[in-house]
Amino acid sequence: MLEPMQRLTRYPILLKTVLHYTPKTHPDHESLVQASIKLEELVSKTNEAARNESDSIRLKELQAKIDLQGLGEDINLCSETRSLGPRRCLFDGVLIKAKSGRKLQAFLFNDMFLLTQHHGLVPVAGYEYSVYREPIPVHALLVREIQNEPPDTLNFQILHIQTQQIIAVKAPSLNDKRRWMREIDAAFTHYQVCLLFVAGSLLFLLLHFPFAFAERAEKTEKRGLRFKASREVYRHHPSVRVGGEKSDGS
Repeated sequence: MLEPMQRLTRYPILLKTVLHYTPKTHPDHESLVQASIKLEELVSKTNEAARNESDSIRLKELQAKIDLQGLGEDINLCSETRSLGPRRCLFDGVLIKAKSGRKLQAFLFNDMFLLTQHHGLVPVAGYEYSVYREPIPVHALLVREIQNEPPDTLNFQILHIQTQQIIAVKAPSLNDKRRWMREIDAAFTHYQVCLLFVAGSLLFLLLHFPFAFAERAEKTEKRGLRFKASREVYRHHPSVRVGGEKSDGS
């Protein structure tokens, strides 16, 4: 155990080997079991931290390469998602428009799907990519085979459930197509699971701490009344309009 090791992940293997050859009747057996559990937890946390750091570096690189200006809302790839924790890039690669043959660079994050187009050898305004379409939120993202086409074709469809927009694309290979469909399905499923977990947590709190929710609702209602009153003041004041626009009173 005192011999230096290059990777922390080797220690659990070594400890399990020691535990394997330690009889259950040995006084150190239980201590070895507990040490093995703690070490597995430490390795898991270490791997998670390393993955988060790698994801952070990757997102910073993408933030510097993709021109996200001009979208309906400001997007900072390095920021947290609204309900899924830190943003992560799950998969990316080339997708080809089925009809035009235009090559696009697609990015699947844990909260959205983004299609971009590459500027070639000459960056535009310092960016390598520009947004081809508005990002599709994962909760509105659907992927499916194209009807009346064999499953081994490279074409498939990406749908925006809310806007009913359909994007027909072609993957470079069958493995890429299967990977895209699998990753998109997994991202959508993960979002649904997180949503159910949050809903379950709220239901638990509501059932076990109803007074806290009642107090929160009362405070929210009072804030709403104050906000309504302030809007009335802004609405009827001759020099100020709702939304912060200044009026000359004429």
